[in-house]
Amino acid sequence: MTAPALTVRSLCKNYGGIAVTRHVDLELPRGARHALIGPNGAGKTTLVGLMSGAISADSGTIELFGRDITTISAAQRVKLGLVRTFQVNSLFPHLSVFQNVFLACSEADGVSRRMLRRTSGQKQVIEQVNGILDRLGLLPDAGRPVATIAYGRQRLVELGIALALEPSVLLLDEPAAGVPSVEVPLLINAIDQLGDDITILLIEHDMQIVQRFARTMTVLAEGEVIASGSPDTVMASEKVRSVYLGKSGQQRFESGKTDA
Repeated sequence: MTAPALTVRSLCKNYGGIAVTRHVDLELPRGARHALIGPNGAGKTTLVGLMSGAISADSGTIELFGRDITTISAAQRVKLGLVRTFQVNSLFPHLSVFQNVFLACSEADGVSRRMLRRTSGQKQVIEQVNGILDRLGLLPDAGRPVATIAYGRQRLVELGIALALEPSVLLLDEPAAGVPSVEVPLLINAIDQLGDDITILLIEHDMQIVQRFARTMTVLAEGEVIASGSPDTVMASEKVRSVYLGKSGQQRFESGKTDA
């Protein structure tokens, strides 16, 4: 039987005696498009930090394609194909779009500075970068400093950097955070076009984005999973409606707009 892409079992994390992740179970089959939602303080970012290796778990296990990765470093997880993007833009603003992705490709391929000075080494990485930029519609911006392009396109550059690391599992932590609403469709279209060879976990508060993206979803509240399943099933749950937003938020939840 083929192992799931990512499996989390009874994962726990405490800070100062306060449980922020409580026996979380999560399983993503290969090619999944899974959303993780929950109110502020639900423990979403902590859970993603645990999965990516930025935070150490107190107990429980994390498996990547059947391999236990619970105790290995974040860098080792990236090499195995588990890649995370962040809520906050982490680009080099004064470097060009091409240069930002070029650096990521060079690091991912283990290309040394000496190799990059050779024509063959440069050609290999340049072709890879151009392929990623073309895939994301960023070739027209290749020579522009990142700081001069629209914020939505900057988030596309971050996605390009993630793709340069050749992920098999991609953790997208609120990729649309701070992106003007008119630019969001461009970003979501790019995510939609990623192949099923990449398993994606999306952490997002905008329910309209979640409803468009997710085939399955999980809801966290106070560090615990309170619901998991298809979007229609989860969003029809009275428990989810009550815990996620409270009675006053019912109408906004149904309209796809939340602050969580």
